[in-house]
Amino acid sequence: MATARRRFSLAVRIARSVFCRVDRADLTVLVELAEAGKLHIRIGATYPLEHAAEAQRALAAGGPPGKIVITIG
Repeated sequence: MATARRRFSLAVRIARSVFCRVDRADLTVLVELAEAGKLHIRIGATYPLEHAAEAQRALAAGGPPGKIVITIG
């Protein structure tokens, strides 16, 4: 039963907000990981600021897999 539950939970897309307090030590670790090429962020789509409403609609519709990036300038 646990295996079936685990498979089901992987198939369901859940969006949640995460709030945390980040201190200098945490940020230092993130910088080290990024500089070592061990921090990978999946970019699903990129939109210029002028198309931010389109990006919001895409996100509301389930969005692309990965992060949505809004570019400025």
